[in-house]
Amino acid sequence: MFTANDIRAIVRHPLGKRLAALGIEQSKLRKGVRPKTIELLDKMSYVLLQDQSDDQMASRHEVDAFAAYVATLPQSEQDALDRLRVPAKDSHTGQAFDATIGEAVKDAIANRICFHKAGDLLKQAAAHLRSGK
Repeated sequence: MFTANDIRAIVRHPLGKRLAALGIEQSKLRKGVRPKTIELLDKMSYVLLQDQSDDQMASRHEVDAFAAYVATLPQSEQDALDRLRVPAKDSHTGQAFDATIGEAVKDAIANRICFHKAGDLLKQAAAHLRSGK
């Protein structure tokens, strides 16, 4: 959508200064996610993407287990999962996802989005987090 030069010009503009601060905050949030959490995101996304069963019990168990794991994390890492936005696109429509990792998991648990769509976002989120470590 925007080139790197476009983004630099926007951030340098007086009205774009707040965006630079958001970029720094997102970078800090990205570093606040531990490798074990990234591994569990990867595992969960695999299950969500592969589960084609009628009852989707494997997916349900996986998101519930991840939510229970997140509840044991320090508040700072929970906040990172709830506020970090990753550059991810829906693999079917090509549209950008507008959800955080935490929102995607909660939406999947509440049946607001399908497990496959959540898995698509979480797979890309895990790859994004892994590339920053």
